[in-house]
Amino acid sequence: MALRIVVISDRTWPCDHAFLEEVIAKKLPSRGHHVSCVMPTLDPRAAGTHIWHGATAEAIYGSNRVLRQYRICKYLRKLLQKIECDVLLVRNDSITGTFARYCKNIPMVFQLSHQKEETILIQKNCMRKIGNILICITAKIGILFRRHIMKIADMVLPISISMLTVLQRTGERQSGMIPVPLGASSNVSCTGLSPEVLRKRLGISKDEIMLLYLGTLNSVRRLNALIDAIYYLYQYGQPAVLVFVGEGSSPNDRKHLEQYACEMGVDRHVHFVGRIPRRETIDYILAADYGISYFPSIPLFQQNSPTKVMEYLAHGLPVVCTPQPEQQYIVEQCNAGIISDSDDPRDFASAIISAIHANWNKNMIRDDFLELRSFDVITDIVENALIEVVDNRARA
Repeated sequence: MALRIVVISDRTWPCDHAFLEEVIAKKLPSRGHHVSCVMPTLDPRAAGTHIWHGATAEAIYGSNRVLRQYRICKYLRKLLQKIECDVLLVRNDSITGTFARYCKNIPMVFQLSHQKEETILIQKNCMRKIGNILICITAKIGILFRRHIMKIADMVLPISISMLTVLQRTGERQSGMIPVPLGASSNVSCTGLSPEVLRKRLGISKDEIMLLYLGTLNSVRRLNALIDAIYYLYQYGQPAVLVFVGEGSSPNDRKHLEQYACEMGVDRHVHFVGRIPRRETIDYILAADYGISYFPSIPLFQQNSPTKVMEYLAHGLPVVCTPQPEQQYIVEQCNAGIISDSDDPRDFASAIISAIHANWNKNMIRDDFLELRSFDVITDIVENALIEVVDNRARA
């Protein structure tokens, strides 16, 4: 059954996002579906229609968020009046998704990959600045829209079983939900930079252990704990080098971590690479000895499906991680690493030491992971969900 799918996403164009690119833009069109994506852009030069693998992407520019939202809604109204569409797939953007649904009463699937508004409220509360009041009000309005779209959507795709449970417990949605965790591929191309050259650029010798953290550096993630863990590793006589790849929502996030590494006396053993394109992250995965994924024991983070853990495992890289449900499940299923007893830095340092002294079969890690979470597997879940809501509406 070939579907005509309109995808609304909160991600900006150009889009460097594994799920959207691999599943939405590549896999679904390759199975015969017609996919049209609508997303904002922060670059006026990027505005317009783009051929995106097997899909089309309409990038809409506005000088501020409100203007972008208005122009996207205006475009969607014309698009939905002009074309035949079988189903809407809305990813996170509950405001635009709600508008589109009322423009044309067609089946809608709402995909929730993170509770962004709650993250903002936690972060701004931690910063305790009066200027954050407007941001907090906007976040609370966003929560109201999300709760509304949860009720009107034909189906909801939370990113994990933990998130599904939270949505049920809070009453946002009781039924009609299918978890769609993140996946990864072992076929993502890299730049071709050899591990030896990359490690040399970072000043990491062949004998040193390279630990890789891929992801955001937002202060709410409490990544100071990883720097503490490096400090304890040296205290335990097991030196290692930690490489952070990514940035925070504020330049101060990285600056704070850099200063903290200096204060702890481990700045020579902690490197900050910054934000890089996804294909370059593969170079770092191939060069690293272990991947790191750290989540503090904040309820909000227990719902995530960590993107980077999936990319580590798709390339056979063993991981060390905190006991967060989604990553714990996949690591245990693939026998792919060590889970620390808690998010305490001492426990995390001990977990790193355990990983270093274990033997890992990288090929088996990769193969076991791809059997569970390849993009083909994830596409099957998404495709079946879309077909189900279309069939249900046709029978109603």
